Amino acid sequence: MSAGYKLNILCAQNLAELSRFDAEIFEQLYPANIHIINYQKETLWGRYLRVKSAIRLKLVNAGFIKSLKKYKWLAQSRMLPEMKFALKSIKTDLYIAHTVAAFPAAAWAAEYHHSKYALDAEDYHSGETNNIERQQIITALENEFIQNCAYLSTASPLSSEFYRKRYPEVKIITINNVFPFSHINSEGSTVSKPLKLVWFSQTIGLNRGLQEFIQALSALEFNLFELHLRGSYTEEVKSALLNYTTEEWKSRIFFYPQCSGIYLEEWLRHFDIGLALEHSGDLNKKLCISNKIFQYISAGLGVIATNTNGQKWVFDKTPGIGIVVREDDMGSAACQLAYWTENPETLETAKQQSVNAAKLIFNWDLEKNKLLEQISLISKN
Repeated sequence: MSAGYKLNILCAQNLAELSRFDAEIFEQLYPANIHIINYQKETLWGRYLRVKSAIRLKLVNAGFIKSLKKYKWLAQSRMLPEMKFALKSIKTDLYIAHTVAAFPAAAWAAEYHHSKYALDAEDYHSGETNNIERQQIITALENEFIQNCAYLSTASPLSSEFYRKRYPEVKIITINNVFPFSHINSEGSTVSKPLKLVWFSQTIGLNRGLQEFIQALSALEFNLFELHLRGSYTEEVKSALLNYTTEEWKSRIFFYPQCSGIYLEEWLRHFDIGLALEHSGDLNKKLCISNKIFQYISAGLGVIATNTNGQKWVFDKTPGIGIVVREDDMGSAACQLAYWTENPETLETAKQQSVNAAKLIFNWDLEKNKLLEQISLISKN
């Protein structure tokens, strides 16, 4: 909007507990026009849409209406008919789909309004699963819609390489999920006592590399550290994670519920070391760059990251921000933590390197120009 474009946003909401976070984002996006398809079970209309879409999907899966083109991708985009209905009244020069489920809707809207569409692949979607049938479905979806898009953007240069091999004729750009530089983060790179470690995600689970890391912490002096975890979690998961460490360490591990991105940005500044403990269980995990590593850099933290290809790419650009360890070698992470407690000036240097990277390399005020340049080219044609 700051570039002079009029913005319409169409989204679907199905989780009431997250809608307040969306509201905060919408406030920041004013005066964009926000269009919401609400199918939360807490509302009467939402329950109606859920029942309607469930029946519709069963009919499609049973073969009764599978032959109709408009229902082709219904299994991947539950609210596709509702999205199409809303898009009839939203005429724009360019439609950008930000999830794979939105690809069919964006392409349909562009055809309906004689416009253009672009696709934003935040992940390498056909590589998000090791299930062959699921891979084939998403590959077919990508093949249908990527071929004719105005451009495809990805959130990782490694994902871009894979897409270019499949679609050499398509314009493909990388737009990293980085954040605007905040001068608040450049006011100093002091180290806390005890050292404060942080990890966050939408969900705290048992497949996120946390138990291996927590187990490795047991070898360290517990009174020299704190570990702070933020995300939705159950008491069962919390108990399971704490079972990986000693009684002394349990009092040094803190759990917090999921919060808005706006609050998270400010909250992260109070820590010293961010943990990006991604597992490379599928091709996408090997290629993608998690949002958390860029948020740690933006907050001016030292970083401990596992050696996925995407995270190694970040460290190749900014090697001084911390350390990369193997997924199966959390002992090396513990050794680095011990070193930082004994040599805090080296952690101060790592934190300052993150500040520098947030300002000079991974800065949205620089990165956004890739997107604006592409949109400008489209608007001129």
